[in-house]
Amino acid sequence: MGWKMPTFYKIDKERRLVMTTASGVATMDDALAHQKRLLHDPDFAPNFSQLLDFTHVMRLDLSTENVRELAQTNVFSPDSIGPSLSVARPPMDSRERLRIERKNG
Repeated sequence: MGWKMPTFYKIDKERRLVMTTASGVATMDDALAHQKRLLHDPDFAPNFSQLLDFTHVMRLDLSTENVRELAQTNVFSPDSIGPSLSVARPPMDSRERLRIERKNG
């Protein structure tokens, strides 16, 4: 609520790779908008692979049904490797969060 998921991507045509970075709160609307932007990008090809970096995503607001829908509307072809790697930040436990707050406070 209040935070949107900024999504940025870069297409490396030589490597046939889409590198996507997201941050904030990941929502279904944001994921669908990202797919739409890719489809309209002249450098995009469905047979490219994808690398997802979610290290700056604070929360996923996606239901199981949302995940199923995203899989069904996948803009990448079955021949592609995508996402080939999803990088995510592990959740912090309360002790780690307290150390960071004390250090920065």
